[in-house]
Amino acid sequence: MKTEFTKFRVKKGKEERAEEWMSQLSVRQDECVQTLSREKMLFESVFKFYKDGYLFLSWFSVQKDNHERVESSDFDIDKLYLKYWKECIDTSYAADDHDHDHDHDHDHDHEHVVSFVPNEINNQLQRLYSS
Repeated sequence: MKTEFTKFRVKKGKEERAEEWMSQLSVRQDECVQTLSREKMLFESVFKFYKDGYLFLSWFSVQKDNHERVESSDFDIDKLYLKYWKECIDTSYAADDHDHDHDHDHDHDHEHVVSFVPNEINNQLQRLYSS
């Protein structure tokens, strides 16, 4: 199982489109939830924040191994997600080049240290999407 918290910078001038994207995900939440099983996603949450005049989007997720990638999805909401992603996310941004107060390994991931989950919930998560 993989636990991630990853941040991405939105391209300058694409903040409004990124906000629209997040609004679409929120409004179409039921469709998003339907995609989770194919990705073996147990939990996914999106955060946003502004820093130095840039909008950042961060994803927190808990996902089982051997999952399907969003790029291989036939769901309309995933196709919309990828369209917005390509338009809005600044893939040239390296956190290490800009966050001088943190020591990153040239990526956008926060290192996972520990999770606290009650045994009852953890047992249910282990059974969910079992292969």
